[in-house]
Amino acid sequence: MRISILYPWRVLAVLAVSGAVLAFPRSAAAQNGSGACVTPDGNCTVTPYLSCVAAGGGYTGDDTQCGQPGACKRSDGTCTSLTAAGCRVVGGTFAGVGTSCPTGACYYKLNQTCSQQTRLDCTNLGRSYSGDNTTCSSNYYPVYVAPTVAPTATPSNVPAGWAALSWQAQDIAVGANGTVWFIDPADNIFRVTPTGNVQAPGGAYRIAVDPVGNAWVVNRDKQIFRWTGSNWVMMNGSALDIGIGRDGKVWILLPDGGVPASWNGSGWTKLSGGGMRITVDSSGNLWMTNAYNQIWRYAAGNFQQMPGAAMDISAGPDGAVYVLGMQTGTGGNLVYHWAGTNWSPDGVYGNVIAAGSGSHAYVGRSGGLPAIMR
Repeated sequence: MRISILYPWRVLAVLAVSGAVLAFPRSAAAQNGSGACVTPDGNCTVTPYLSCVAAGGGYTGDDTQCGQPGACKRSDGTCTSLTAAGCRVVGGTFAGVGTSCPTGACYYKLNQTCSQQTRLDCTNLGRSYSGDNTTCSSNYYPVYVAPTVAPTATPSNVPAGWAALSWQAQDIAVGANGTVWFIDPADNIFRVTPTGNVQAPGGAYRIAVDPVGNAWVVNRDKQIFRWTGSNWVMMNGSALDIGIGRDGKVWILLPDGGVPASWNGSGWTKLSGGGMRITVDSSGNLWMTNAYNQIWRYAAGNFQQMPGAAMDISAGPDGAVYVLGMQTGTGGNLVYHWAGTNWSPDGVYGNVIAAGSGSHAYVGRSGGLPAIMR
């Protein structure tokens, strides 16, 4: 093996020793050698010295070899197959030549499928990793998608002019064609039909319905799915909340700061600002509430702050807009509707509001109370 001669005016070589990168000059004659080169991501290949330097790699010497790989566990819990030298470069713990990274059950919650994956591969797939050495089980899914039957609610405390429903809800949405979907307290997803509630597979916690009656949902992993009529299709991106207008335009609030964004057919086009809850009115205008309970409307390219304060908001296909205000009572927060210049109370309390056509509205209530409608 040739050793570099220390001449400060000559080209520098890099040597990876115990994860550290040391700089040494090499003579012009010594620059033609080849050997093992460890790049900053820990991967090792045998390359010419100059190529290694150009790639920012750690050159371990002429005629050196990378060695056999093994499992390298990193500080974040992920594991990849690297050589011992590469593992040192990324600050990992090398388990030995020929060892393999552990796998575990990797769940795709909305379609209730499972496969064995490494932690890193499962995370890159956007799925839920159950832990090293766990196995897929046909009867195990995260708790919020396990129940198959929605809890039956007992009618009680039903305000005048409203009717109690047979179910409880943490979110409700109504499409422009009148189709109602809801998510129960266990994150199960249901479509309301004249003959009863039909459960869709999987689980979610936020929901919106498009003009033809198909639901879009956001699950606890902030993944977005669209119902095709028979199954769920995963969409690009992630979200905190979702809303759909009468014209079919889909809006979400992005996880990073609640920035609103609209679906452009292949991805999401961002606006400015940030919110916690989002809805779209009959004219296609965006409404949202933020972390300070302020109410904002986006119309004609500008945000306008509306009067009042609210926890939740919903706009119907006929122009009605409802909010849950800050006053609390049995079942949640007081429901208001927009009266043109201000908010008018409706005398009922809930933890979620969904505007329907005309004067129809649906209110989900806390404390085990059934949802109500008018």
